[in-house]
Amino acid sequence: MPYQVTLIRDIFAVVLHPEGAPVDPRRADAVAFVCGSLMDPDIAAHVLGRRVAMAPALAAGFSRGYAEIDGKQMHFMRRESGAVLSGMALLGLGEHEIARLEKFEQCPEIRQQVDLDLRIGDATVRARTYLQKDF
Repeated sequence: MPYQVTLIRDIFAVVLHPEGAPVDPRRADAVAFVCGSLMDPDIAAHVLGRRVAMAPALAAGFSRGYAEIDGKQMHFMRRESGAVLSGMALLGLGEHEIARLEKFEQCPEIRQQVDLDLRIGDATVRARTYLQKDF
């Protein structure tokens, strides 16, 4: 099933979504911010078990960092004053998708779930994301 692209005109937000299933980010049930491989719609669909709506998003006060965990180089989101991190907001997630996302993100083993405000177009949207745990 291909993706469609819809412009939510009143907030100037672009949303990629499964055909015939647009989602307004302001009204999405659960939103998660991702900034790595899950920005790819095909990888996100594989991990979550279905295609989901997604929108470009910005996370103020965060940056991308790297660390070695168990001999493997991994990237992580981290707090950084004044930084702005670009990524994607996964929109309208259900409990099943959130559980799959947390397994992929290795939460709570190496990442911790935190809430944050995103900018999606001109709107501010509350979301969850996953930061590196302090070791």
